[in-house]
Amino acid sequence: MNPEDAERLSLAAAGEVRVESASGTVIATLALDDSLRPGVVAMTHGWGHGASPALKVASNHPGVNVKALLPSGVGSFEPLSNQAHMTGIPVEVRAA
Repeated sequence: MNPEDAERLSLAAAGEVRVESASGTVIATLALDDSLRPGVVAMTHGWGHGASPALKVASNHPGVNVKALLPSGVGSFEPLSNQAHMTGIPVEVRAA
């Protein structure tokens, strides 16, 4: 998150935040990045496998499953490629 947004929302780096979309919620650790535009949140994809013991590395480093924030159902896929919309998801961020 951009530091200006964090200041406006009274959030601190390394603090836990609640990130919520119309489809779900995750709790994450806040990192500040002044290269992000104000109003933008970036989250790393590829974590959230704590309940997958067959994935040894992933289950040892579970992280947050950002897919919980993605929309589902009608209109949640790009019609030509059938690719799920995975960017540009509106979210709200606040202290956890």
